[in-house]
Amino acid sequence: MTLFSLVKKNIRRNFSSYFLYFISMIFSMMVFFVFSSIQYNEQIEASVSSKTSIVMKVGGIAIIIFTAIFMWYSNTFFTRRRKKEIGIYSLVGLSKRQIGKMLFYENMIMGIFSLGIGIFLGSLFSKAFAMMFLRMMGHYVHVNFFIPYRAVINTTIIFLLLTFIISIHSYTIVYRFKLIDLFAAQKKGERRPKGSVILAIISIAMIIGGYVCSHQFMLFPKFSWYVMSVLGLVIGGTYVFFKSFMVFVIKGLRKNKNKYYSGLNMIGATNLLHKIRGNATILATIAILSATTLSAVGTSYSFYYNTVKDAKNMYPFSYVYEQQGKELDDKVDEIIEQYPENSILHDIVVPNILVDAQILESDMKYDMPMNIMSESKFNEITKARGLVHDLDMNKLENDKDGYLFIRFMGEDINGKDILLKFNDMEKTFKIKNTDPRIIVNQNLMFNTFVVKDSVYEKFSSIKTPKYFRAIEVANENQSRELTEELNQIFTNGKIVSYYYLYVAYLESTGMLMFLGGFIGLVILLSTGSVIYFRLLMESKDDQQRYKILRNIGVSNREIKASISRQILFLFVCPLIIGIMHSTTALSALSKMLQKDLTMPIIITTVVYIIIYCMYYLITVKSYNNIMNLEK
Repeated sequence: MTLFSLVKKNIRRNFSSYFLYFISMIFSMMVFFVFSSIQYNEQIEASVSSKTSIVMKVGGIAIIIFTAIFMWYSNTFFTRRRKKEIGIYSLVGLSKRQIGKMLFYENMIMGIFSLGIGIFLGSLFSKAFAMMFLRMMGHYVHVNFFIPYRAVINTTIIFLLLTFIISIHSYTIVYRFKLIDLFAAQKKGERRPKGSVILAIISIAMIIGGYVCSHQFMLFPKFSWYVMSVLGLVIGGTYVFFKSFMVFVIKGLRKNKNKYYSGLNMIGATNLLHKIRGNATILATIAILSATTLSAVGTSYSFYYNTVKDAKNMYPFSYVYEQQGKELDDKVDEIIEQYPENSILHDIVVPNILVDAQILESDMKYDMPMNIMSESKFNEITKARGLVHDLDMNKLENDKDGYLFIRFMGEDINGKDILLKFNDMEKTFKIKNTDPRIIVNQNLMFNTFVVKDSVYEKFSSIKTPKYFRAIEVANENQSRELTEELNQIFTNGKIVSYYYLYVAYLESTGMLMFLGGFIGLVILLSTGSVIYFRLLMESKDDQQRYKILRNIGVSNREIKASISRQILFLFVCPLIIGIMHSTTALSALSKMLQKDLTMPIIITTVVYIIIYCMYYLITVKSYNNIMNLEK
């Protein structure tokens, strides 16, 4: 038998164990090829901004880094699990050099096959992915079928180089093995930590401490130090949790004698304890990666999900411009009349007085521009926009009270004084309440202070207000032609248009969602594959144990139920911890951005759970097949 025929035989024999690893590799290479093909597609380049190429490069680099780590770990693990097989090859006369070459050839063959299939699938679906990419960015452009040769070359060179390095790594591992260690390999696993009450309590305290810190971000003067503190507490607490707390909990289950000695629970608990001890590090890593994936995808999806809402919050009116006379207004009306599908819904003239302001007794020690608005005009605008607010204007009991509309305040300033400066004069008012929303399009009126009409009249007598015309049209998301024509008559650029902001938001969030979604899938498939082949490799050690149970009369049904519970526990624990971490991170982000992310969080989590459950079902079925329980 030649060395190459031995390589083919090994690949066929071990293919069931390598299957999901193989699939993950193919998917990673396919996604990288898709990103490269989008980067070099001239049609896409002509339709979107120049930032697309940079973003695709960043996404490709992220995939390469994660895939390299995944391949390195997986290859090391597979080689370690084959120590006994390698020992037999040594006994029959194969040299370490020959064994190393065999492992090198195996990795290269699998890598080349994965690369070929990945590029083929990427080419096959490149048009569909390109169309989806453009649709997510709001561009309805027909893309021709096109395979950029530079994408093929880049993918081939990078992943062949990566495969070659991993294969060399397999080759060198053989030279570090000793014959005595090869046959004792099946008895060795990861370091087996003991459960500790003190460490268990510390792990919970670290995780809770990280959660609490994550919601106190505004109290920290140094944001980077705050982030590192949160990550350190949560990640460190997670590893201690799986290494100590989980072992402590399973040992504690033994105290319930009725359940512990019922059926196969005693054997199942013992096996589970062994698996938790041997896989604590990998389970904690999967929990962290799950949290990272859910947080990244949840964040990107939340931005995409709220695109229209965010754009509308920033630019509540379709068009706002400073009035310059009746002739300009008539010209605007004439243009809008040519687009009946974009008829005017609301047309409001907004007088505005711009002053400098400083909030007293607060962390904000600098002057900021402030727009002064009358109470009656505020009510007219909110009624036209259909805004529901909890600012009861009747509470403006005297001329010294007002309502402040300001974004991203990191402290409670209700009840504090605000100093308004204009024309060498200063006036102090009491802030009755605050609201983060924008009343008129941000570029023109960012911070707004609403006062009683009588107060506004006094302001206007001292400083002449500017007048802005705010127009809201129907179907403003489909107002490209109207917006372009209106911008032509404002050569000085002094018209603020909702449509351009909406398109810019859609492009950036759609690109982010496309990138985050595919990278998240790569991470999910890779982590799912790791726990899959980790458990399946260990299943070979359990074959004799379950064979004995069948010989003494235990039914296949009971054994399958016990295995399902054990594997479920190993799958569910990192999943729950990962969901808890990501939910906390996203809720902190929600607080920081002052937006509701509940629905994106739920949708992202549900999709992740569904895919994760598929891995669980595949793992259980494969495990039962190895135990010969499916016959």
